Amino acid sequence: MKAQWIRDATVWRAFARRSAWGLLWVALLGLPPAGVAWYVAGKHRFAQRNLDDLAPRYARLAGVVEQQDALAARAAQAAEALTLRVLPADGDPQALTNDWLQRARNIMEQNGLAIESSQALAPQDLGPLRLLSMTVIADAELNAVGRVLAQLRSQQPPMHVVRFSARTTGPVAPNSNPRLKVQMQLAVYQQRLP
Repeated sequence: MKAQWIRDATVWRAFARRSAWGLLWVALLGLPPAGVAWYVAGKHRFAQRNLDDLAPRYARLAGVVEQQDALAARAAQAAEALTLRVLPADGDPQALTNDWLQRARNIMEQNGLAIESSQALAPQDLGPLRLLSMTVIADAELNAVGRVLAQLRSQQPPMHVVRFSARTTGPVAPNSNPRLKVQMQLAVYQQRLP
């Protein structure tokens, strides 16, 4: 009986030894595919996170592409509105400033302003626009100044009043149209070449 037990123990040891070698071989052969599977699963999770991050961006891009015609029409409207409010980029800025100063002087003289002095200032770059400004000092009645300001705004493109100061040139009677000495800085915007 003892021999049987020893024989069984020997068989078990041999079986355990063979099983250990078998398990070792299974582990050695199974580790590379398991490592590859773990790597592929990690890459899949990474790609899925990136796709989830890109989905809203793609939806916005698809919306922009879908509305491309409407956006092009609005861009054309904006370009047309810009041409009504801003001088084109071609043309010498100083020559344009002098031209617009002469226009302003003509409007003022037609409305009864006595121009004492006028000066075209150096153009200033303001991002995509250029500011063409000029100063005018004139003597006029209050009603004439109001008419001049309205006509300057009605020009194409409109002339903007950057600075304006007015003071009376003598005693002012109640309910009268006082005589004023006005100093104005006027400006017109011009596009700049990119």
